[in-house]
Amino acid sequence: MFKIGKVKLPHRKHTAGMEGLRIPTPESVTLPMSQYIGAPALPIVKVGDKVNVGTKIAEADGKVSACIHAPVSGIVKKIGDFLMANGKVCQAITIESDGEMTLDPTIAPPTVTNSEELIQAIRESGLVGLGGAGFPTANKLENAIAKNVDTIIVNGAECEPYITIDNRTMIDGTNHVVRGVKIIEEYIPGPQKIYIAIENNKPEAFAKMKEAFANDPKVEVVSLPSEYPQGLEKTLIYTLTGRIIPEGKLPSDVGCIMFNVTSVAFFTYYLETGIPFVWKTITVDGSAVKEPKNVTAPIGTSLRDVLTFAG
Repeated sequence: MFKIGKVKLPHRKHTAGMEGLRIPTPESVTLPMSQYIGAPALPIVKVGDKVNVGTKIAEADGKVSACIHAPVSGIVKKIGDFLMANGKVCQAITIESDGEMTLDPTIAPPTVTNSEELIQAIRESGLVGLGGAGFPTANKLENAIAKNVDTIIVNGAECEPYITIDNRTMIDGTNHVVRGVKIIEEYIPGPQKIYIAIENNKPEAFAKMKEAFANDPKVEVVSLPSEYPQGLEKTLIYTLTGRIIPEGKLPSDVGCIMFNVTSVAFFTYYLETGIPFVWKTITVDGSAVKEPKNVTAPIGTSLRDVLTFAG
């Protein structure tokens, strides 16, 4: 009999009650061209170029890839090799901030009236899955439509110790999550069922989602045991549907697609503002951290800057 093992961990959700705080604009940011699953992006700027927040600085290269945008305004100071945490080397673009955070004047909400326009808009936003895997979200949307999936899972489990970002998204950005789910319902024609999956150590988030979707017959908000790795894609699909993803296959091969809840909230933000994926909120916590907090920082901010902000 198939069985998935889970373990009980001390969750240490110390920042569950803390909204994200924006870090002061860093003096510089460094953006690796390989930030996600797929081919590295290709730089389309050169040293000395002036960029603004949201200026596209690297183009997606290939079927599975994502474009990258400037998260600060300033000058491109360097394009060169960068040693990543996994030991591999890729190109990276370093931008010296001017401290102004000027928005690119070309930014405007995209026009979306059908599935193809939604996929193209999300591709242009540079969004990749915010649950950790970093799979380009436009590709997930394509798979959902091409394979006519019947089940969408919005993953708010957040089973890892310490982190509380998805929890805060569901509490502080309830309307963004709701609108994001409506976008999925409107432009992905197949699904008959949408699950909002939340571990039972997030009662406030669960209550918010339960109330928000009370009148949507397609949506079921599900409370899950707080176990690790509850939020893992294959684990959560099996927990909710009983379906097993065969080795080498994708969730879409068994009729499912999963989106992180903060990714879904971003759909709304991007379609309303046109501002691409340039900021991310992370939890900074642990025994070496003086002031645990949720920190919203430009992508490419150094760990030193983030840790300094948290003491």
